[in-house]
Amino acid sequence: MQSKKRKNSPLNKKAVFEAANCLAAALKMPTIKDLRAELGGSGSETTLHKYLNQWKVALLKMAPNLENDSRPDNEKWGILKDDKKALAKAFEEQSAEKKILSVELINSEKENLNLKLQNQRLEKDLKVMTEAHKILTVKCEHLEKLCQAITQERKAIAAAVLEDQNQKIEALQQELRQVNKYSLEQIKKMGFEGDDAMIREKVKTIHLEDKMNSLTEQVKALEKNLKIEKEASESLRQQLKNQKALTQKMLNPALLQQPTVVREG
Repeated sequence: MQSKKRKNSPLNKKAVFEAANCLAAALKMPTIKDLRAELGGSGSETTLHKYLNQWKVALLKMAPNLENDSRPDNEKWGILKDDKKALAKAFEEQSAEKKILSVELINSEKENLNLKLQNQRLEKDLKVMTEAHKILTVKCEHLEKLCQAITQERKAIAAAVLEDQNQKIEALQQELRQVNKYSLEQIKKMGFEGDDAMIREKVKTIHLEDKMNSLTEQVKALEKNLKIEKEASESLRQQLKNQKALTQKMLNPALLQQPTVVREG
């Protein structure tokens, strides 16, 4: 319970002295480890070491007063002897702790030196990078200005080209309108002329059809007459053939004796 109370109370010289006195009353030479345990785990090694040394100095200052103590010499000597042993043991422990702390301090110094060197290198690199960043910033600003100038120039060129193209398109559209107008006029003109030509051609076609019909009828009549004439010619040829045969019979004495058959044509 006492340690818990000390843990909640602020760490100061009085609290450390009380903890050391409690350890000494228990015939135990105070150490930093024991003091921290007595104080409930609070207190840094530096603070505890400082107050422990002050407690030891105060204890040494109280040593002359122990000679005037009314207790027997043997008892005093025994107490002093025990205190001496405790002090010697504490000194040895503190020496060992000091050696450990010295080694840790040397290691810390080495690590600190390495960190300083590393920090110097990092600062140097940071300085170089800062200068490079400044240069890049200037270049970037210059490039941005160039980009803006190029953008403005491109916009101007695009506007000029667009205007020129618009003018060309307008001229082409105007020319196309004129061509369309002329074409429509020509189509209308040709349409009227074409209608007259088609009428004339239609009339010609009707006349030709009439002529063809007339010629067809004439051809048919001629074919009919030709057929009649052909039949008549065939009859005449047959009659002529019969007449020739009759003539030969009449001229041949042997054939005159045979009866003659006359066919009616």
